[in-house]
Amino acid sequence: MAQTSYASQPAPGIPGQLATSGYNFVTSRNNENASAIAFGLFVKQGAAAKGGNLLGAATDVVIGVSVKSDAHAVDASFTGTQSIGASLDFDCIEEGGVWVAADADAPPVVGGPVYARFATGTKTVLGAARANNDSNTCKLVPGARVLGSGVSALGATMVLVWFSRATQHASADVSDSTFSLAQVTGTTTTVLGHTAADRQYVVDSVEIDIPATGIVQDDSNYYVLQVLAGAVEVAAYSTKTTGGQGTITAAAWTQFINDVLANRCVPPGTALSFVQTLTGTKTAPACILALHGHYI
Repeated sequence: MAQTSYASQPAPGIPGQLATSGYNFVTSRNNENASAIAFGLFVKQGAAAKGGNLLGAATDVVIGVSVKSDAHAVDASFTGTQSIGASLDFDCIEEGGVWVAADADAPPVVGGPVYARFATGTKTVLGAARANNDSNTCKLVPGARVLGSGVSALGATMVLVWFSRATQHASADVSDSTFSLAQVTGTTTTVLGHTAADRQYVVDSVEIDIPATGIVQDDSNYYVLQVLAGAVEVAAYSTKTTGGQGTITAAAWTQFINDVLANRCVPPGTALSFVQTLTGTKTAPACILALHGHYI
């Protein structure tokens, strides 16, 4: 039967479709994910120089968006939707305008921030765009801006995003803080503050300076010093002789031992605290604690 009705305004496009007539910089990538990657998703650098993969952590750097191509067959992983099968090459836009799949309950809006999903939260599609961090399951994409929004012919929520990979590698938003702490003679917890509510914070290093006497190492009387993000240790130092780091020298900066990066990537709006846990009898003199980090 002949079609007798037409939409007065057709659907704006589909996820992964290039959407600006100006400059677009598109490179070739290879899907290193074990399964298919849908078109129109933010992706990260893979293990190989030309590799690409789905986001999996807040510290992943976005390198571009998977671009729609008719050169790919329909992959069974996405029913009725063309996507990039495992080990297949795909186009990745690193600079320009492209339609990006978005979480239907909170799509980014013109003038607002753009976040990319790196973990399952309210929604499950990794690499999709969102208007907020969704309880630490999405990360801010610096420099990305929304030019428009729409729904594809298949009902997919999308946002037209201008993306530039160069902004992902710009200087980090550094946040260094120092804290003057009083002498203690027992186990003590001091709240240092809260991280920003809209972004993850990475602790790069922690240092302590005890100007007066330092703390001499001992196996019976010692302190374990920790910086915690909520209940998670991000860096620590023990003045225990056996199995610890030993003496903290007076009037010299001493660096804590960092935990793994996953623990040092602090969720938005998390309390940071300094815990001094005493075993035996010991005085921890007044000190200066320095916290070095950056927002992502």
